[in-house]
Amino acid sequence: MRKLFLLAPLIIFMLGASGIPADKATPARNTNNQTYSVEKALDDIKSAYEARSLPRMMSLLDNDYQGWLSFKASLEDYFLGVKELQVRFIKDAVLNGHSLMSVRLHWYKTVINNAGVFTKIEGSSQFVFKKTQGGLKLYYIRQDNPFF
Repeated sequence: MRKLFLLAPLIIFMLGASGIPADKATPARNTNNQTYSVEKALDDIKSAYEARSLPRMMSLLDNDYQGWLSFKASLEDYFLGVKELQVRFIKDAVLNGHSLMSVRLHWYKTVINNAGVFTKIEGSSQFVFKKTQGGLKLYYIRQDNPFF
């Protein structure tokens, strides 16, 4: 019985740290009953990125995104060098916190640059979103950055 009592906090921690499987994730709500949808946030990013719209992409980043100015400059340079972009996000897990939401995902990207060279790129990332009045805003990216 004592061993079970000692293992209970560890089991609870492991269950919480494992996250919610992406296919079981439900939109999170804040105290104002506003829905935060990871799917919508990822779709908005995908749409803005594939349209190569710098203003739309920057509007999806939180103002506190570390390296906001360098992200903007790098993205602007990248958009100038490509003719066509396609990106696909596959969610692995979603963790919902009080003010942040974390999404572990794999991404696949195809690019045709201005010289006509076709490239396939893939990686895995953790996107952390901040919950704001305007919805989820990208707060930071860990691991592989799919945008450059």
